[in-house]
Amino acid sequence: MQIVSAAMAMLPPTAAPPKFPVGDWQFWIVTTVAIVAAVWLFRRLLPKRLFGGHRRGGKPATLTIGGRAVAGGSKRSDCHES
Repeated sequence: MQIVSAAMAMLPPTAAPPKFPVGDWQFWIVTTVAIVAAVWLFRRLLPKRLFGGHRRGGKPATLTIGGRAVAGGSKRSDCHES
């Protein structure tokens, strides 16, 4: 906080705080890219269960008891030989 206080002390007493250039299209492009990058980074760092951690492209497991497929399991007939 001392650095900020020192920097503010160097400004003339009538100086206004800096304003963002909201009328400039480049400001909005850079802001959008920064927000997208932050969201991507947070999704990578935070646990998957916060963002609906469903698996992608996996195969469903076949339920077996004693080596035999249970009714209502996999629809594949070549999965287990009887």
